[in-house]
Amino acid sequence: MTNNLPKVSVTIPAYNAEKYIAIAIESVLNQSFNDFELIIVDDCSTDKTEGIVKAFKDKRIKYRKNEKNLGPPGNFNRCIKHSQGEYVYIFHADDIMLKENLLRKVKSLDNSLSAAMIHSNIYSIDKDGRKSDDHWDFAYDKDTLEPGKVFFKRALFSMPAVVCVPSVMVRRSCYEKLGGFNERLSLACELDMWLRISLFFDVFYLAEPLVKYRYHPDNDHKRYSDLECVKQWYYARIKPIETYPQALKEMGEMKCLVTFFFLGKAVRGSLKTFTSVKIKKFTLYLGFILSMIVSLLKTPILSIKLWGRYNSEKNKLFK
Repeated sequence: MTNNLPKVSVTIPAYNAEKYIAIAIESVLNQSFNDFELIIVDDCSTDKTEGIVKAFKDKRIKYRKNEKNLGPPGNFNRCIKHSQGEYVYIFHADDIMLKENLLRKVKSLDNSLSAAMIHSNIYSIDKDGRKSDDHWDFAYDKDTLEPGKVFFKRALFSMPAVVCVPSVMVRRSCYEKLGGFNERLSLACELDMWLRISLFFDVFYLAEPLVKYRYHPDNDHKRYSDLECVKQWYYARIKPIETYPQALKEMGEMKCLVTFFFLGKAVRGSLKTFTSVKIKKFTLYLGFILSMIVSLLKTPILSIKLWGRYNSEKNKLFK
């Protein structure tokens, strides 16, 4: 420890997590690296989460309960606020850390001062903890210090996201510089954050699977409609471009290309609702479509110029 502060703050944002949270906590306590605090931030659970957490007697564990339900991004921000470590690790209440997870990531960030964020490969498991056929499609087969701007472009155009969220650890100073998670992006706040980070810092990737990521019927993303998913993934990509328009000279082009892609997804989604006679959903899709068209019309010459490129390269751009 340095100045009695932990090197790492492992935080677990929890909401009605009674089914798996004990396993998640045990996996953190069993790490080969010991200089950490473990903070569970309970977002007003109505199940047995609090009792399960308080049954653990390890002094590194701290339990905090929000006064009101904040939702995922709000609770992530509370996790950061409560943490004290040089590195902040926001871990999921239903996932499992492998024993060397913290040690590998701390060593890598300690030795890579240009990187503010590290993530790793993962194993996918099902609701019962069995390895599943699902996997994350990572771009590298070896440990890689990826230049931030390279990561930004890759993450911007990748479908699905290129980072498995519970594998991520970030420097506290990075959160202090960029601010917290966007609380309007309840589904895609993490992607927005990773994109913002990569505009200013490099990103380290470890090829060894160090986390078991659980797919199960209660995963948060499964409660969102198709339209809400499309909107959130779109705005998570557009907000960093609009916030830091000078960070990359190609920002205007990238904004147009991303808008073309999600415009196509929204049009296809709207046609499905129209043929199903779901008029209310069709109207919501139409409003979103019009907002993207208005965005493109703000740069008409650039949009026309890029339309041909998009149609010829979209399968290569959006992988």
